[in-house]
Amino acid sequence: MLKEYSQLLERAKNDLSGTKKFLKSPLLQRIPGFYKIVHEIHAEVFSHVDCTKCGNCCRALGPRVNETDIKRIAPLFRMKPTAFVSAYLRVDEDDDFVFQQMPCPFLGDDNICSVYDERPKACRDYPHTGDKNIQSKLHLLATNTTYCPAAVLIVDELKKRFG
Repeated sequence: MLKEYSQLLERAKNDLSGTKKFLKSPLLQRIPGFYKIVHEIHAEVFSHVDCTKCGNCCRALGPRVNETDIKRIAPLFRMKPTAFVSAYLRVDEDDDFVFQQMPCPFLGDDNICSVYDERPKACRDYPHTGDKNIQSKLHLLATNTTYCPAAVLIVDELKKRFG
């Protein structure tokens, strides 16, 4: 992981309570067009962040893998969906499919995802700052700052504008 990214994550961990407090602010719930603002910040941040220099989410967070994901990914391995589930997934406490173990079995040593074009929806959406319902997911954004340098930078920009 890039040293710069490690430093961002360390700073975020040290300020997690402040970030949670900021993101719970009623002010953020009332900003007209908040989704569009966050989406613009998301696009700007991800134009500078190289996820392959980090890969922390793929090493530490187990995404939910839905039936559509399974049907899309299984053929890449010439497997039937049931065989794919048996080989790679387990059911978690929320009754969702997740990877049997982390890091993600499809993450290479070079931080490149071997199923990137067909990756699970949860991976596509992470850190969920492009979601139209972002205001209802700000608690997740706070947690994601401890895993994702881009999430830290997005929150930093939100704090600059609205803090």
